[in-house]
Amino acid sequence: GELMKYLLIWIVLLSQNAFGEQTVYLDLGYQDSSNYKIEQESISEMKMNFSGDLANAPAKLRSQLPMDLNMKQITVQSIKTGTKESNNSYPLSMLVESSKTYASINGSDYMEQPSSSNNLEGVTINGVVHQDGKMEYKSASGEGATDELKTMMKSIFEQMANSNIMAGKKVKVGETVPFKMPMSIPVGDLGAVNFEMEMLYTLESVTDEIANFNINFSAIVSSQLKEANISIEGTGSGVMKYDLTKKIAPSMTSKMQMDIKVPLEGDYLELTSVSDSNVRTSVAKSLTSLGTGQ
Repeated sequence: GELMKYLLIWIVLLSQNAFGEQTVYLDLGYQDSSNYKIEQESISEMKMNFSGDLANAPAKLRSQLPMDLNMKQITVQSIKTGTKESNNSYPLSMLVESSKTYASINGSDYMEQPSSSNNLEGVTINGVVHQDGKMEYKSASGEGATDELKTMMKSIFEQMANSNIMAGKKVKVGETVPFKMPMSIPVGDLGAVNFEMEMLYTLESVTDEIANFNINFSAIVSSQLKEANISIEGTGSGVMKYDLTKKIAPSMTSKMQMDIKVPLEGDYLELTSVSDSNVRTSVAKSLTSLGTGQ
């Protein structure tokens, strides 16, 4: 839905990490004059039940509850950065090249879901990376670049900069470093969604210019919307391999469980989702400049 498509952009912005030598330097950012390609495939198994009087459940769901909903999402993003200016800042442009969703309900065959207003395919986010690594939102374009999206992205970029999450950290083998990101996302005139994720990166080993990390993370989402106060709690773990020479993570896998409660007429729609995600990243030095007038 609306919330998840904006969280997707935020997660993509955090999915690139830069390191250096045996004492690894963990820096959540993007290098200048580079072209990144990020391919993500996620498979989710969701079980949906209703706690209370079934008559209060949404009419379209009553005959299908309890429901098993399996979803597969395949997304390809490209991120381009330009050359450094005299003040050491440089432009950044992120394009969602493709975004496909497939769904299976109660054991049916997977079917591709039609595009909707929530689909970010074709949307470009433009910004600037400053000398201190903080990113500034400039603009968004494309069919899905609504006024709500622009407001949300501006808020997300500002909160990321204020939290200083992009600041680099040194980590030794066996050491764990935390990254914590609280965020409040405005949702039109409906209210706000409060989101907090903590990611713990543990450096297990460094072999042949590859840094091997274990990742543990937790997420808490609470909404204060006019329609309903939705609560989400999630925990997960993953493995990331990092190429010290190219300064990218060519592969990262993770599993996360989300427990969701949606109040309805005094009862609750309860959902448990288990997601497996595989992210592949490649990078090449840019041969053409990215204009600064984004």
